[in-house]
Amino acid sequence: MMKTLRILFVFAIFLNLFLLTGCNQRNGIKTDIVTGKITLDGKPLANANVNFTPNGGGNAAYGVTDENGVYKLQTSQGKADAGTTPGEYLVTIHKPVFEPTGKKITDSETKEVTDELKSRELVPDIYKNPKKSKLSAVIVAGKKNTFDFDLESK
Repeated sequence: MMKTLRILFVFAIFLNLFLLTGCNQRNGIKTDIVTGKITLDGKPLANANVNFTPNGGGNAAYGVTDENGVYKLQTSQGKADAGTTPGEYLVTIHKPVFEPTGKKITDSETKEVTDELKSRELVPDIYKNPKKSKLSAVIVAGKKNTFDFDLESK
C-alpha cells in the first residue's frame, strides 16, 4: 500500500511539472530563492503541492511542503530549491489524500495484493483551482521572497 501511495504521489508531482512547464527547455536561468509556509486551519500542511504560475512573465515553479508546511520553489529549468524568476504569479495549492475503498487489488506482475485507493482533495477548490484562486505573489530580484499562505477548510 505504501508503495502505491509513493507512486501516486510521485506521479502527481511529475504531472504538475509537465502541465506547468510545457515544452520550454531553456537551461541555466537566473532564479531567486522563494520559500514560505502553508497552513490549513492554523496547522502546517505537510506534503502539499504548491504551484506558482506566471501572470505574463516569469517561469512556472513548484514545490512540496515538508512536515512543517514549509516549501521551497524550483523551476524545471533551474536547480532544486533554487526558486524562480522575478514576476507576478498566481499561486495554487493542493493536497490529494488517498483512502482505501475496502476493495483489494492484485498487481499483475508481482501478484502483490494491496488495498484499492481513491483520492480526494484536502484543500478547498478556491485554493487549488487556477480559475478561482485569489492567492498571488510578486517575486522581486535580489530580495527575500517569502510567501506564507494560511488556508481555511471552510
